[in-house]
Amino acid sequence: MTAAINGGDLGYNLNHLLMHIIPAMNASEDKSVNAVVKKNAELTAREIIRRSPIIQEEASRRELKVVSAYYNLASGKVDFFE
Repeated sequence: MTAAINGGDLGYNLNHLLMHIIPAMNASEDKSVNAVVKKNAELTAREIIRRSPIIQEEASRRELKVVSAYYNLASGKVDFFE
């Protein structure tokens, strides 16, 4: 995340991976690493639903719920977001 936020050319492989984080960076008002990580989790949960008709159908029928979460490395605590 720090590399993505700082920008610059990090070589093909890292640049390719970091391209997936750019939407979260753009959507997050707070550009801190933790804020972008949380926004990335939120956007990824939405994308999982959007890309799968099966998951989308089950979620719309309330048979399945996809939620995002943040794992705090320091404490081991997981924060779930609605």
